[in-house]
Amino acid sequence: ALAARETQTWQQVENLLDTGRKIASVYEEATALLEKLEQLSEFQDTRNLFQQRLHRLAEKYAARPALIGRWHTRGWV
Repeated sequence: ALAARETQTWQQVENLLDTGRKIASVYEEATALLEKLEQLSEFQDTRNLFQQRLHRLAEKYAARPALIGRWHTRGWV
């Protein structure tokens, strides 16, 4: 089901980070969605595409250390 909504899920992550407040619950929700996208990328063998998109997000939101810290813990950045 996620495969059918992959593009929308990436957009949802960006919308959360763009319009949501800079609080832990928003970061957790965005990170949870990214974890699902990561699992999908492993299933579809598109891990490189996931990493590229994630790195673009990391660059865009580099000024948010709490968010980047969550991603660093997961080995994404």
